[in-house]
Amino acid sequence: MNEFNFEFGKELIENQKINRKLSMRIVVYENGRFLMLKTHRGDLTFQWGIEGEETFEEAAERELVEETGYMPDCSLKYLGMMMSWREDRYNDDELFELESHYYICNVTREQTDVKHTASELALQIEPVWLTREEILRDNEVYLDRIKKKDIWVNEVTTFMTKVWDSIDL
Repeated sequence: MNEFNFEFGKELIENQKINRKLSMRIVVYENGRFLMLKTHRGDLTFQWGIEGEETFEEAAERELVEETGYMPDCSLKYLGMMMSWREDRYNDDELFELESHYYICNVTREQTDVKHTASELALQIEPVWLTREEILRDNEVYLDRIKKKDIWVNEVTTFMTKVWDSIDL
């Protein structure tokens, strides 16, 4: 498969101040299941986050350990990128831009303690192993309940429905 590239909401960016966020997503797939993060709200996302000047590889290892307790067990393979724009929730006169780079890797069998940040503790994030069908179903239930768009859930749905089948493992 060639690298993928999806864009959502690009029509919003004309003449707007933009609040940019760079992120990476780690796709872990084993025995028909994905390693996901589930919040107390019921939404499911991939591990993500970059701090300071760390590389994607450094961020991936840190995020996997902190959020799931697993260590990467291979080098990261780049899959592609998604760009999303939406109205910024915190600044009325700005647009929020999310640039997400997707990587895939395996993890070790042993799991250590998770090390959540304060915001992750507030969301009651927990690592879960789910099939694609379970992820799509649970995120659909979540979106039906909140009655609004969720940029992160939209990315997961797009990845599962438009990207996953074309990836060569």
